[in-house]
Amino acid sequence: MEQSDKKSYSKALKATTIFGGVQVFVILFQIIKSKAVAVFLGATGMGILGLLNQAVTFISSLTNFGLEASAVKNISNASSSDDKDYLHKTIAVLRRLVFFTGMFGFLLCLALSPLLSKIVFKDSNYVLGFVTVSATLLFLQLTSGQYAVIQGLRMTKLLAKVTILNAFSGLIISLPIYFLYGVDGIPASITISAFVTYLITLFVTKTLNIPKIPYDKEVFKEEGISMLKMGFLLSMSGLISIGSSFLVRIYITHTGTIADVGLYTAGFAIIEGYVGIIFAAMAKDYYPRLAMVAKNVIERNREVNQQTEIAILLLIPILTVFLLFLNLIISILYTKEFLGAVSMIQYAVLAMMLRAFSWSMGYLLLAKGDSKIFFWSELLSTIYVLFLNLLGYKFFGLKGIGMAFVLIYLLHTVQIYLTTRLIYKFKLDSSLSIVFVVGTILLLSQFLIVTQTDSWLKYSLGTGICLIGFLYSFYNLNKKTGIVDFVKSKIKKK
Repeated sequence: MEQSDKKSYSKALKATTIFGGVQVFVILFQIIKSKAVAVFLGATGMGILGLLNQAVTFISSLTNFGLEASAVKNISNASSSDDKDYLHKTIAVLRRLVFFTGMFGFLLCLALSPLLSKIVFKDSNYVLGFVTVSATLLFLQLTSGQYAVIQGLRMTKLLAKVTILNAFSGLIISLPIYFLYGVDGIPASITISAFVTYLITLFVTKTLNIPKIPYDKEVFKEEGISMLKMGFLLSMSGLISIGSSFLVRIYITHTGTIADVGLYTAGFAIIEGYVGIIFAAMAKDYYPRLAMVAKNVIERNREVNQQTEIAILLLIPILTVFLLFLNLIISILYTKEFLGAVSMIQYAVLAMMLRAFSWSMGYLLLAKGDSKIFFWSELLSTIYVLFLNLLGYKFFGLKGIGMAFVLIYLLHTVQIYLTTRLIYKFKLDSSLSIVFVVGTILLLSQFLIVTQTDSWLKYSLGTGICLIGFLYSFYNLNKKTGIVDFVKSKIKKK
């Protein structure tokens, strides 16, 4: 392997593991918080929490103009130009935009509170709850502006610190509220957590010493309108996607129970939060890194292939272990009341390899700034996402949603691959293809073992699969990044 390739792989691994390490702390805080929700609120309380959070997320996607995502590209480009004055003016434009869009979200949620209560919960008992969480829209948008600045400047370690601090503050605030007020404290917990998160992020960005610069109309015309144009289509695509998820939750509430919504929420919290650690890590540094080489076909193809390969190699041991000990993990994270989500999660885990592909390739659309293509791609995928989820729940309950998840990411991977292949000349490396095939075989084998065998055989065979997965991943990561040599050099220095 060429030295430049090894350095490139190492850079991708380093960025992923920095934020992966951060996510470990975030997950630890989330584990405690989830346990508190499970114990103090139960599955029904988890369902209410999930519905309120999803409503906030839906309205946020309707009003935030996708600024957190679109602004990263503008700030990253301004930063790479070495024109500090222009960079500071771009940041000033972003901060003004997030304030006004945040106020818009706050006022809209406030006005729609009675209607939201009736649509989401089928009664007017939660009007006050929606009134309470409406302020969250402002705090979330202001926070997203600060995140965009940190991410656009590629302040990796600072972003890691603020992520940990925010996760910790959410835990410290939520625990006493859930303990003292139970389900009635959910809206207050959401709002206060969002406010404190904003304060922490604001304080941290102050350390960057970004000067306050007067509003510049010329910079707004060039950068602000660019952020809004791309961000609008991003937010619309996000709105479609989040709206689809919101509709699924409402459908479950109306045809099933709020407790089922709680199991659904808990299941996907595990998938997104714990298993999805790699994707959370990827999103932080990979996007701005890809944006910097977006005009170079060879460089961007290398970035996508190498980041995807690193993601899959890290996922293989995580997913095989996760499948084997899923029942125990759910009992630890929640309570035995939540074991009803096991079959849904087992199927959903199968889709994670495909998700690594579609996520990595999908960022090409963002890095190139092709918001229209991104929008229509998201619209198409949302149609089959909604259809398959509703169909899955109707015929197979929560297990059907897990099965739908696999089909969704199979279709989405094919869709994104064809899009990037035809429009951006993307090509898969043979190295990535081999890693994907091996990882898929190991994951399918583990799935069959945990679903089709008895206890002693399950754990003996399953442990073997976990060991093979770990050794395969470690061997390849070491070959591509020189982990062992790096560790040895550090030991010698000491």
